[in-house]
Amino acid sequence: MASALGYGLLAVGIILIATAVFMVYAALAGYVEPFHIFSFSDVVVDYGSAHIKVLDGSQLSKMADLSFWALLAAFVASAGGKLADLGVRLIAGSEK
Repeated sequence: MASALGYGLLAVGIILIATAVFMVYAALAGYVEPFHIFSFSDVVVDYGSAHIKVLDGSQLSKMADLSFWALLAAFVASAGGKLADLGVRLIAGSEK
């Protein structure tokens, strides 16, 4: 019984890790848009009478959204690793 549960947890852990890797790859390759959580305005520097745009607000928002997406994927991969580790321990413990 513990062996079957261990193999199930191992499979779920590997699936979660693979899903996290695919999430990051798809977002960075442009196949999937990450969640739109952040919305920043343009970063403008006033230099005398000139207004110089340093960073575009949409690019800054996209960078923050991608960072949050990568953080979410790291959390999912970490949870998958913990489940897979628990599965391996159950498999090893039931075969003694």
